[in-house]
Amino acid sequence: MPKISIIVPVYQVEKYLRRCLDSIVAQTFTDWECILVDDGSPDNSGIICDEYAQKDGRFIVLHQENQGVSVARNVGIEKSSGEWIMFVDPDDYLENTMVSTLVQKSESDDDIVQCCCKRQFNGVFETDYFYAEDMFFDSEDKKYILYCELLSAPEADKRKKKAQHNWIGAPWAKIIKTAFLRKHNILFDPILRRRQDVIFNLYAFTIARKIKYINEPLYVYNHDHLIGFYAKYNTNAFLYSKLFAKARYYWFEKNIKTLNQEIRDVFIIGSYNVLLSILDNGPLHPKYDEQRKTIRKECDKVFNEPYFTFLKKKYKGKIKVGVESKVRQFFIRHQCWYIQKYYKKQVEVLKNFSKFIRRTFEDYDFFSILEYF
Repeated sequence: MPKISIIVPVYQVEKYLRRCLDSIVAQTFTDWECILVDDGSPDNSGIICDEYAQKDGRFIVLHQENQGVSVARNVGIEKSSGEWIMFVDPDDYLENTMVSTLVQKSESDDDIVQCCCKRQFNGVFETDYFYAEDMFFDSEDKKYILYCELLSAPEADKRKKKAQHNWIGAPWAKIIKTAFLRKHNILFDPILRRRQDVIFNLYAFTIARKIKYINEPLYVYNHDHLIGFYAKYNTNAFLYSKLFAKARYYWFEKNIKTLNQEIRDVFIIGSYNVLLSILDNGPLHPKYDEQRKTIRKECDKVFNEPYFTFLKKKYKGKIKVGVESKVRQFFIRHQCWYIQKYYKKQVEVLKNFSKFIRRTFEDYDFFSILEYF
């Protein structure tokens, strides 16, 4: 039985796949198996997978009809034989010491061990770090930090200044104990085609006894494939975003008795952001070409779903939010959808105007101007 089972869901990534698999082969820790789940790739990705399996017996290739990344990862979990499971996206890659570092720093009572990541975009790298080295999941304060990230409300934690967005909601950059996943039957929701990893981690992190954070950027996340992705209007993205909101609310209802009031407030604040994310993928998308009445009708329909009706009441929790968030909450409660459609543009114009004013008058003494008049 290998120590680590590395699961790589593969679909139409022939441009990046070799780099990913080469980084796995180059790991200083060698006791691993890599399960490549070819999810019906129409390009040469499946052929590349077979090529690596022929060269190295630690690669196991499973070919299937296209069923989505959730199903592909679940198949990998089922076939895994390692003590730990690691998910890697096929367009990303690992630093050579990633596996060895996570394994060496893991302890017997750890359920999840996570490292930091680097983000690559057009050849430029940015590194995300955690708030502290070896931060353990063993207090309410750290649970709060965690849920801020997973419940789409990182802004709620500015007053504590401890949350550092570090892709906690992503499945990669961590190892998860296989027995832990199987004991609690934690799998990816096959219905979800977007943000399924956030729901997976909500359940995993809620149940986990202890999570360890390693403050080293050992996973490299590739942003290049997302260029232009969010600019496109895709009706499926609208549907999948609604399914995500429903799954998120189901998690909340299932665990509400175990969540303190502060985390419940985080869920509510995050729900505003989730609602806007759904609408931005649908009727509020710049390329959604419909009349104003249709836009309003579609937005009202989403707002009246059971998992958003509680947003009609004014938020009265104790967590402080910024002015911009309060303004958007007001528009949402009063269903001012057409204002929301152009809100980002309006804010950008105001910010640019503010910068222009500051640049224009930075060399002038304000009181001298008053004396002149």
